[in-house]
Amino acid sequence: MNRDKLANAVAARERGRSIVRSLTAAAGAAGVAAAGVIAFLLPGSASHASTVTTVPGSSGSSSSPSPSSSAGSSGLNAGNPPVSGSGSSSATSGGSW
Repeated sequence: MNRDKLANAVAARERGRSIVRSLTAAAGAAGVAAAGVIAFLLPGSASHASTVTTVPGSSGSSSSPSPSSSAGSSGLNAGNPPVSGSGSSSATSGGSW
């Protein structure tokens, strides 16, 4: 009689584990599908229109991309280095003498 109870308990445990595996797989598939929908709906860098501005001092025939259009999705502008000013500057390593 104990063997029958044990066999029934083992079978019930396996049925429960099967249900948990099924639910886990379904939840994983739903998560992947939701991530795909979100990725599709969010705007990416490829969907942004490129803004072109005229270079100052030119005849208007040449243009360069504005800093906002060359910025990556992170918002950092690695494509255009900073422009140095025309003023003078000096750096010291200690206090002034």
